[in-house]
Amino acid sequence: MKKFMSLIQKKHLVFPVAALLFFACQLDVPVQEMTDARAAISAAKEVNAGKYSPEELKKAESMLLQSHEELADEDTDAAKASALVAIESAKNAEKKSLPLFAQDKITAADEKYNEAEKLYAAKFSPEKFGRAGEVCTGAKAAYDAAEFRKAAALAEEAETLAREASDEALQNESSLDSELSDAGSRLLVLKNDEMAGSIEQELKSAAGALTLANDARDSRDFRTAYSELDKAKAALDLAETAMHKKKLSAEITSLREKLENVKSSKNSQAVAEDLDNAMLQLNGAETALEQDNISDAEMRINIAKELLEGTDTKLKKHSADEALQNAENMLASAKEKDSSGKYKENLESAESLIREGRDLTADEKYTEAINKADEAEILIAAVLASLENESATDVAVSEGTSDTTGDTAASDTETTETEAKENYYVVQWRKKNTDCLWRISGKVYNDASLWPIIYLANRDQIKNPDL
Repeated sequence: MKKFMSLIQKKHLVFPVAALLFFACQLDVPVQEMTDARAAISAAKEVNAGKYSPEELKKAESMLLQSHEELADEDTDAAKASALVAIESAKNAEKKSLPLFAQDKITAADEKYNEAEKLYAAKFSPEKFGRAGEVCTGAKAAYDAAEFRKAAALAEEAETLAREASDEALQNESSLDSELSDAGSRLLVLKNDEMAGSIEQELKSAAGALTLANDARDSRDFRTAYSELDKAKAALDLAETAMHKKKLSAEITSLREKLENVKSSKNSQAVAEDLDNAMLQLNGAETALEQDNISDAEMRINIAKELLEGTDTKLKKHSADEALQNAENMLASAKEKDSSGKYKENLESAESLIREGRDLTADEKYTEAINKADEAEILIAAVLASLENESATDVAVSEGTSDTTGDTAASDTETTETEAKENYYVVQWRKKNTDCLWRISGKVYNDASLWPIIYLANRDQIKNPDL
């Protein structure tokens, strides 16, 4: 039996309960004491007594082994005594280890909680992070009340919750990267703006905060990264606002210059009311900017722009109407002077141009309408010049300064005009007195002042009538 007990003791250190019961039937075996010793040693190991109280734990294990050996020698009294010593040593080991074990658990929970806090779990996993903090607080309260096992159990739960919160926070790492990238892009745009010099301090603050944010992100301190990112965004907001104000102020200055140009232009009285209203809006916009009321300033600037654009349109319309009216007045004068109808066809062409101009004005194409009026005036002016020349010639004839060759000249003019309508004229280049519209008109119509007729008929080929 001794050999059998020795084999079991060496292999398992703890004598099986079944064997104890077997021998207990024959001997007064201390079953309860040995079982309690074994349980006490297990309890001590659960709180890591091998680390915190190694000597007491080793003694407890040694005494339990001795108890088995003594039982094998059928010395039940000694076996019982050794088992009791084992129980006492194990409990001492547990008692010494338990507060240290609980403290280490709390420390581990705190470390994991702090890690989760740096990963900004409060933002990305608020429920688990909040619960981890509550449980950790409960663990510390239990520790203070000397409820060390409870403290250790709560600390383990808190550590688990904090770990899960950290994992969830890490899943939002790409979101932080995206926000950092966006802030960097905003900063780059502002730095490259032509007015960047006016917001140098704001840009410097934004750049510094953004650098700290990126450094914190690289060290996995997301909480600090977001804190610095918020500072960078605030600085960027200030920079953008300051630059926006500068640009609005510059726009106000530009609009004032445009307003003064319109005011000094011809016919400005026709839009005086609009100019006054635009000036009031610009004054209001300046006041709004001084009060940092950006939206109100923008609204007033836009109103002023619309008013100035309206004055531009009104002035163009006024100019078009005036030009067409002048052309009509000239046409009426020319028709009255051309009583013989000699220039009827030319005047009809001018009248057609005026009608086209009126149609263009109705379509709000004022520049094109003015061009039509100018073309009509050129044509009418040529006719009027010819009529004046003819009038001068008639006066000369009536005073006897001419002879009957005038009739021949008139006949030649009619013939030349008829031929001109049926033939092409080839422009000649010469070193001296080269062809120009004035000379060609003299040859074709025997009247140099009718050169606009040639120009208007050949605008597709003549880019500059002076050449």
